[in-house]
Amino acid sequence: MLRKVFAVLFCLGVLLGSVSAMAAAETGTIGIMLDREGEVTLYRVGDMTAEGCRLLERYGGLELSFDDILSPDMASWLAQEAEGGTTRESVDCLVTFDGLEQGLYLLVQTTTEVGHYPFSPFLVTIPWDGDQWSIRTRPRTEEGTEESPKTGQGMGLPLAVGLMLVSGMGLMGCAAVERGKSEGK
Repeated sequence: MLRKVFAVLFCLGVLLGSVSAMAAAETGTIGIMLDREGEVTLYRVGDMTAEGCRLLERYGGLELSFDDILSPDMASWLAQEAEGGTTRESVDCLVTFDGLEQGLYLLVQTTTEVGHYPFSPFLVTIPWDGDQWSIRTRPRTEEGTEESPKTGQGMGLPLAVGLMLVSGMGLMGCAAVERGKSEGK
């Protein structure tokens, strides 16, 4: 009798363990590795469909193909319209969003260190490519730097012309002095 109770409890434990593992697999994670510290905002903007995704009604309810999802123009447009996102600050240049349901997500860098540009907004699906529930990405960013002046701009050209004029006048003065000495004045 005791054996049967342990067998039933064991089977129940295995069943509950597999159910909780399946439930855990139904949520995803997005990790963004930044070049510099900053904040990233995540917006849920659509639901998955067999052909791609459908934007939520607040974004027009449009059907998107997987090619549309990869379009930087679509991500930029959604970033202008997005509202109600979740913002996280980076820790050691990593921002993580956990417990994400299946869907289409927009990621936007909302702050970054001075002198650096945020990454361009982009879209990602959970799951990615049908079965990848955990995603880690490193978006490319540009550093903000001042451009050095091109040749002929800034003080370079006027300074060079001024130096040439002064040098020329100096040479003419020296020549006049030498000429005066040779004429005996």
